[in-house]
Amino acid sequence: MKQKALATCPLRCYDLCSFQVHVEEEKITAIEGNPQHMVTKGFLCSRAQALLQRHNSMDRITTPLLRKQGHWLKISWEEALSSLAEALEKALGRSGPPSILHIPNNASTGLLKKLDQRFFNSLGGITRPYDSPSYSAGVEAQKADFGLAVAPPWSDLVRARTILLWGRHVTTTNIHLLPYLLEAKEKGAKIISINPLPLAGASEWLDQHIAIQPGTDGLLALGMAQVILQERWWDSDFIAQHVEGFSSYAQAIVALTPEKIAPIVGLEASTIRQLARQYARNGRPSAIVIGAGLQKYGHSGLTIRALNALALLTGQIGVPGGAIHLANLSAHRFAQALTGEEKATRNQYVHWADLAHEILARKRPIRDSESNLQSLQDRSRGTTERAVPIEVAVITGANPISQMAQSMHLAEAFHSIPFKVVIDYHLTDTAQLADLILPASTAFETEDLYLSPWNDYIHYQKAIEKPRGKVRPEYQIWQELARRLQQQVPGLQEDQAFWEKDPQSWLQATIEQAPFTLADLEVAPRANPHLQVVPFQDKNFATSSGKANLLPGDKIPLLAQACENIKKERSEEKRQKHFRLITLHSQGRQNSQFWELAWEEDPADGSGNEIWLEKEEAKAEGLRPGDKVVVETEQGTHIFTLRVDEQVPQGTAVLYQGLPSQIGGGINKVTAAQKTDLGHGVAYYQTLGQIRKVALAELISTDGLNR
Repeated sequence: MKQKALATCPLRCYDLCSFQVHVEEEKITAIEGNPQHMVTKGFLCSRAQALLQRHNSMDRITTPLLRKQGHWLKISWEEALSSLAEALEKALGRSGPPSILHIPNNASTGLLKKLDQRFFNSLGGITRPYDSPSYSAGVEAQKADFGLAVAPPWSDLVRARTILLWGRHVTTTNIHLLPYLLEAKEKGAKIISINPLPLAGASEWLDQHIAIQPGTDGLLALGMAQVILQERWWDSDFIAQHVEGFSSYAQAIVALTPEKIAPIVGLEASTIRQLARQYARNGRPSAIVIGAGLQKYGHSGLTIRALNALALLTGQIGVPGGAIHLANLSAHRFAQALTGEEKATRNQYVHWADLAHEILARKRPIRDSESNLQSLQDRSRGTTERAVPIEVAVITGANPISQMAQSMHLAEAFHSIPFKVVIDYHLTDTAQLADLILPASTAFETEDLYLSPWNDYIHYQKAIEKPRGKVRPEYQIWQELARRLQQQVPGLQEDQAFWEKDPQSWLQATIEQAPFTLADLEVAPRANPHLQVVPFQDKNFATSSGKANLLPGDKIPLLAQACENIKKERSEEKRQKHFRLITLHSQGRQNSQFWELAWEEDPADGSGNEIWLEKEEAKAEGLRPGDKVVVETEQGTHIFTLRVDEQVPQGTAVLYQGLPSQIGGGINKVTAAQKTDLGHGVAYYQTLGQIRKVALAELISTDGLNR
């Protein structure tokens, strides 16, 4: 019997698509876009088909696997869960909760996928990295200026007359934003991309592409602000009533004229003035849509604050069509009923950039004062917990060995952990280091609620297919472990009633205060009730004073100097043959996901392990398209295939991110693990590398170069 069922994309991406899946004989045969959904509007990106392809892949892990003497052995769930429960119990008894490292599932927007956090929070103070290494700087910048990170729905963009796509690669990472942009354009809006790289396929609708030098976005924003103040295009009433810090801010940017900053940002002074005029005067209301790339530099937090300041100076916050679109943390409220955050106060949190160091440092005797780990409670008192070696690591739906900077150092650290468990679909780079692998259920095999910090809707999906092979829904793993350990762990004993509930009860609890039920969501997705159509329309900001905060004047020289350093490094790079390494998302992939699948859209050599340089710059270095080149940084070396493109900024090398090591990936082997100035982000784009052609003799054995 042929049927259609409503489904949702689980990926942690901007779009959160709604699907209609075709089901025949209890098997999904096809996926198409949901024409009734306000965002998806009937069309899908290529990642949707990849979800089904991965679901049906012959290479998918469908039974628990245990490593013995270097080989993977299929084992029963009883043996797998007993092994994990025994390892956790021994670690708790011998060294306490800090000896357990948990890396949570941040790849899925499903709420039940967050039950891993509740389980480990109940253990009483485990070790865990902070949240996303990619968006943390921007979120903290929004909190500093507005009190919280909040954005209007995408539909508000159709009311804007100017839209600045600042670092947002719409056509590769956010394709469902495009209909709103097209509607805004039909209504007369001007759409401008500010990006070191061009937007693929955007020539028909994009009014202007401003090719800024990488890492200088904050200085461009300050230069625009200088013009806005000089020309008196600022909103004096809004600033007087609702903004703090104007005087010191205005004094600090006086000297940052377009003429002074133009050589640094790589633009003409006239372009900067025209952009300021369009944003502040000719094209009001104006919206800024921020991408992830801006948040991968050491000065990313200050950069986002400089962008926020443009909206505050011109009074374009709290007005229809005028806003900063970065993220909406109201989505987090629904998860709180499941994650048990009240139990997390004793957890030991570590910055992603420090994770490898912490694991290795704790293998030797360490004084409390040496530890970088602090609990939520102890951070307020300036103290630390006793640092103990990591004995057990559990990684749920994450691939840090591929995605984390300085990945070889992290791999070394992981090797030192006695017992490592990974829950995933495929043998990822991280799973290859595990001692135990538990198969993950796909979104088609379990029910869940899905919502995203970048999307306006909440989706409910029932299980469409039975789990494949011996796969179990992940919530069953945590239920069973809680049952086995509850007599030994007080936190789990207190939570016994919670773990005895079923998925419907858990999910219903998350939307208890919402104006809809699971039955309603089964019919169609609903708008997030916490969504503010026009955030801060009442001009009451979530800061202690109730006013918004401008970037402090004493921080502006720091931001300007950081951007100027980019220029200095660029001028030195040409002599010393150094390049700044920045990455692109490949079409049809989600970070490290889906590279294992066969794709018609694969790059020319079929691998994606490529590096792009500006055409003339490559020629000057004696490099030609197709050459095998080695990238060398302080962290290591790796071989890539050279491509050239006239639109790549000079002094910059562009690579794909996320490639697994099995098909030649390795950008993060040579990327430095540096920190962003705000939040707990990783400054991936601070890395500089030398590039040279690989000699024929070196190609005989590349193991030494790919280190």
